[in-house]
Amino acid sequence: MEPRPLPKLVCQWLPDLDAENEDSLAEISKWIEEEFVHGAYRDAYQNDDKIQGEGDEQWPNLREFARKDVVDHTVILDIGCGTARCVVLEEGLSNMVSSLVWIGVELSQDQCRRWRRENPDVAGKLWFEPVVADARWMPFRGGGMVDVVLAAGIVHHFPGRKLRESISSEWMMIAAKSVFVSVCRRHPGKKFPTPDVLVGVRGGEATSEPPVLFYYHLFEDHEFCEMIERAGNVSRRAQRRELHISDSYMSACVRF
Repeated sequence: MEPRPLPKLVCQWLPDLDAENEDSLAEISKWIEEEFVHGAYRDAYQNDDKIQGEGDEQWPNLREFARKDVVDHTVILDIGCGTARCVVLEEGLSNMVSSLVWIGVELSQDQCRRWRRENPDVAGKLWFEPVVADARWMPFRGGGMVDVVLAAGIVHHFPGRKLRESISSEWMMIAAKSVFVSVCRRHPGKKFPTPDVLVGVRGGEATSEPPVLFYYHLFEDHEFCEMIERAGNVSRRAQRRELHISDSYMSACVRF
């Protein structure tokens, strides 16, 4: 089967939200999250064809991270699990582990219901439990309940530097062993009007339907490094950090 062609991207640039004062940013952020994050994903989940799956191609080093950090009986917390990332990883881990506990956090209740219905047990080795929760207020705490936290392609959907750092810090507190974070990159060799953009993942010439616009914050290299460092320091634990940069994406692994 030939791969389905990607739709033409439609970009609408926003003002630099980090330059806004706190009062204005709070009001703008609430609108952006509801319309161009939660609302966009709710629309996309109505039909699997409307949203792309995420795997090695989109989030470099995700599988390599899993191979190093996931062993038998590992408890994984997958934040924003709605794009079947666990299936992509489990296929590569099936010969390495005998069992996994995979807790998927997803804001979309419809998506959690779909996961419960379609994936009660993946390949006989993965126990997957979807949980309806907001990434900003996680129903988990430290103490060893969760070994590994995956946050691939999540934090760049939150407008505002303080919010992104606060969320990342909480993930570091939850994980007993390691955290994987990946984001979209503002490539230094390319000219972008601002770091904040609405991206239409379908529409344009590919279909007669209007595009669904998603909000993204494009991270500069130093900005991502500083966020990971500050978030990691909150945990007050000794840690090792690995950073990987590709053309359009960056990822970091923090091991405790």
